[in-house]
Amino acid sequence: MDTLIKNCQLVNLKNESCEKVSIFVVDGKIEKIENSQTINSDDFLTIDLNGKYILPGLWDVHTHIGDLIPDPDNLLETETLPEYTIRAGKNAIDGLKKGITSLRIVGEDGDVCLAWKKMFKKKGFLGPNIYTARRAISATGGHGHGTLGAYEIDGPYEMRKAVRENISKGADLIKIMVSGGIMTENEGMQDSQLTDDEIIAAVELSSNKGLIVAAHAWSTEGIKKALKCGVRSIEHGLLDDECVDLMLEKNAFYVPTICQTQATDKILESGLPQFMVDKALSVKEIHLEGFKKAYKAGVKIACGSDSSPLKDFTHLELKHLKIAGMSTVDTLKSGTVIPAELCGVSNEYGKIEENYVADIIVLNENPLNNLETVFDPLMVFKNGIQFNEQQGLSSFEDIYLN
Repeated sequence: MDTLIKNCQLVNLKNESCEKVSIFVVDGKIEKIENSQTINSDDFLTIDLNGKYILPGLWDVHTHIGDLIPDPDNLLETETLPEYTIRAGKNAIDGLKKGITSLRIVGEDGDVCLAWKKMFKKKGFLGPNIYTARRAISATGGHGHGTLGAYEIDGPYEMRKAVRENISKGADLIKIMVSGGIMTENEGMQDSQLTDDEIIAAVELSSNKGLIVAAHAWSTEGIKKALKCGVRSIEHGLLDDECVDLMLEKNAFYVPTICQTQATDKILESGLPQFMVDKALSVKEIHLEGFKKAYKAGVKIACGSDSSPLKDFTHLELKHLKIAGMSTVDTLKSGTVIPAELCGVSNEYGKIEENYVADIIVLNENPLNNLETVFDPLMVFKNGIQFNEQQGLSSFEDIYLN
């Protein structure tokens, strides 16, 4: 049934203001926005929000819904593909419950992401939109090898084969591992791994299909290499001034996953292997310094957490983007408007406007005054459908971590 969401305050991120409105939702899209709070219609299911605040649904653009770090019960090595698939889906649906209405998955095993993308799109389950890279692409023995279904390649010919296979299976973007990182042992975070000709091969084929390439790139020199070769999305990133200048020149996006180095207490209490903890904390200062340079220069920054469960880490990333120096309104944009632009759907998602998809979260307070109200939405609407939680179910943590 079509829905009238009435008596609410629309948070306008462009003007940094609130407007008293009522919204007509037809077939999952916002058909009309009225500047009236007392409007009624017998033809619509009416939901009175009693003056509460509404914001576009949140995005997380650096996720692996089936990943599990730490993994105290060694599930990634022992669970079956059906069990993995169920866990990944629960992670995504739990994220929706907390207001995360769209995801960009940057590496996943077993085509699990494609299965859930199809099911959510058909509304067999109510879940977030999924934009997926399918399987990430690593150099042989490079970062991420042996995990999350990553291809291991040597040379541009093997890169082309991996890219073509991902595209043929329905990938929405291509993810490549340009440098070393935190997760893989026996490599440095400043190690540059893929070569120019390998990166160019990925960019060329992706561009032919209208897709962008996202690069896992902690390495400062690896970032420069990736940008010069045409990569449009830098993940993680230890940036210097030249990196920032190149990002502006190339109109690239930055997904800093800032919580991965700045959430010190979380990192120390995480149960991660010691080598991961040591790596993350070793670059804490340089990561923050580069982030501040990018933000000050006007680089487009999008929220991506790189950890599960989504319902916790997406909010943690937003919190640390603000702690790192972003204004509240820019932090909110990093989780709404900017990700929609990054994923090429800014004409349908990321805003509450007429003809946009009705992905809406309802908040108790004005998020421009209190960011943390976003972390506990009162209601969530996905494609205009209100998410209704089943009561009495076990949490993600109780099933997989405790």
